[in-house]
Amino acid sequence: MKWISPFVAAVFFAAPASAEIKADYVTVKADVAVLEALEAGTIWTELPEDLHARIIERLTEKGRGAGTRIDIEIDTATLARDVSHAVQVTDSRFIADVKIAPPRRYYGMDYTLIILGGGTVGTALEQEESRALSLHSEAHYNSMLDKFTDNIVSKLAW
Repeated sequence: MKWISPFVAAVFFAAPASAEIKADYVTVKADVAVLEALEAGTIWTELPEDLHARIIERLTEKGRGAGTRIDIEIDTATLARDVSHAVQVTDSRFIADVKIAPPRRYYGMDYTLIILGGGTVGTALEQEESRALSLHSEAHYNSMLDKFTDNIVSKLAW
């Protein structure tokens, strides 16, 4: 019969450490002044803070990303133009440059993320409901933020 040393047992059988997501490790930059001029200014001007909070909440919920640095720079000019001129929700886009630097890894991720307003509409009923949404509605805003946050969390599935 083999015995396991107390040290080895402690390493293998210890409860996993909590994944602490430091708020200052996640930065979201946006030119809010561009968005304040929009009719939907009351919704879209909170975009940096809302996205920051959602990312931290979702990563903590999933136990992912401890020690990871995430930098996001939102293309507010394109977002403002799309929200101002898009005829329907499916025409809107949310574009941002994303940099993810995990701890103790030899590589990071640096990419441009484009979220389309109608990217998840499937059935005819869902398409009709999507067309009825306003670009200035909280439902559309929350949908875009959820899609963005889902992408970030999926990149940290390690």
